[in-house]
Amino acid sequence: MQNCRIGTVLAALLIAVPAFAHHSATAIFDVDHPFDMTATLTGVRWVNPHIRLDFDPVDKQAHPEPWVFESQPPQWYRRVGVSRKVFEDAIGQTVAVTGRPARNGEPFGFLLKITFEDGTSFEMVRDLIENQE
Repeated sequence: MQNCRIGTVLAALLIAVPAFAHHSATAIFDVDHPFDMTATLTGVRWVNPHIRLDFDPVDKQAHPEPWVFESQPPQWYRRVGVSRKVFEDAIGQTVAVTGRPARNGEPFGFLLKITFEDGTSFEMVRDLIENQE
């Protein structure tokens, strides 16, 4: 009987933790004030629930610290035909990014668009993003 109770509690926690961990982008990011930045892509973390991209801004006056941008989950990129390799091959490139800044002022944002040195760009479609929030 004790094992059954422990199993029930563990199952409830496994269900509750992912639900608690997910957040609305509007709670964390300032959706009314997107901004542009030119930066060097320095890292890619291809993980759930959202990939994260690390950037070193070119304009140190406007953005003195490295930035991290959160984006869609890996499966979203796979669904639209974009692989991890696309981002990993761009590490070290100077790219243009558009994002929504964190409400708390930290150097953290939500990626809306990235344009690579060769002119290739990926833009998050607003309807798709809002339907995932």
